[in-house]
Amino acid sequence: MVLHKRACNGPLSHRSQYLGPINQAFGEHFENLDQYKHENDFKRCLSGITVEDVKNAVKRADIITEDNSKNGNKLIKYKG
Repeated sequence: MVLHKRACNGPLSHRSQYLGPINQAFGEHFENLDQYKHENDFKRCLSGITVEDVKNAVKRADIITEDNSKNGNKLIKYKG
């Protein structure tokens, strides 16, 4: 979700660390990930994503993949 609005390529050791970047990217003030995941809250964030945001997310993901490759990190396929 964060990549739709901004770069997010630093290491995060736990999924809860995405809360700050989500709040910043979407102008929200979620207190925890459970609140963010409530259907209405999540849909509100989704409604703020444009086609251009999706294109930018793909570009940002490609940059992360390229950087990982340059740094010798191997691509791991997840669930096939």
